[in-house]
Formats: sequence, structure tokens, C-alpha cells
Amino acid sequence: MSAHENNDHDTDVNALIEKSNSVEQLEYLYSIYETQYNNTTQNINSHAKVMNELINSSLVLGKGDDIRNSSLVLNLGNSIYANARIENHGNILVNIGLNYIAEKSAGEAKEFIDKKIKSYEKEIEFLNKGRSEIRNVLFKITYKLSEMNARHEHHAGHASHSK
Repeated sequence: MSAHENNDHDTDVNALIEKSNSVEQLEYLYSIYETQYNNTTQNINSHAKVMNELINSSLVLGKGDDIRNSSLVLNLGNSIYANARIENHGNILVNIGLNYIAEKSAGEAKEFIDKKIKSYEKEIEFLNKGRSEIRNVLFKITYKLSEMNARHEHHAGHASHSK
């Protein structure tokens, strides 16, 4: 979304919030944005988990000859682990995407992983920006709802005093 399109979207949402005179409509709009906020948070957490795994892999590969004949615990999947020993770390098998495996030198594998880490960092930054914008919309809706509730209570108070 371009900056101009994003600005138009913000204007549209702000206008919708301001023009709304229905609590139900605002609550519905709130639920939509709350779902978007929660989904974005889950995406951020998922990206962060993968990024942390990549960082750990990069750290291990950065140790060079220090990892030769080292013991490690290998995740075989489905919560099953095995003790393993790295005998030759000169050639690393790397999933380069779509489950294609490529053999790379340890240095090439580390470079590949470091590029993926940077990509995840950018994506998390983008998602955080979007989540912040969604949070701002949620605050605006909450504020408008509180204004409407205050007006309703004020009118209800006047109606009971006039009887």
C-alpha cells in the first residue's frame, strides 16, 4: 500500500468512526480491527520464533572448527530428539525454499541464513508498523464509544430528572 493509499484508508476509517452514531456498528468495526490486531500479533510471534531459530543456526555456523566433533541434541520432529555429533561441518544442507535442499559451504550457509534473518527483521518491522496503526484505530473506536456512552448516560440522567 502506498503512502497516499494508506492516507486515504486512514481518512476513510476516521470518517467512518466519526460518522457512526450506532454503538453496534462501532462494536462490529472494533471486533474486525481487534481480529486484525490479534492475527498480526500472531504473525509477528511466528516470524520472531523462526528468526530466533535462524539466529541460533547462524551462531552455531559462526563457530567454525569449534563445532567439529561437538555433541548436540537433534530435533527429529514431533518432540523426538537424538544426540548427534557433527563430524564434517564443511558442507551444510540448507532448505533454500519450497523444501529444495542445497549443499553449501558453512560460510555460504551462514551468509544465506543471515540474509533470511534480515528479511525477517524487515517483515517484523513492517508488521509492527501495521499493528501500531491498527492499535490507533482501536483507540479511536474506544474513544468514540466512550463519548457515545457518556452522552447516553447524560441524556438518560436528564430524562429521569424531568419525570
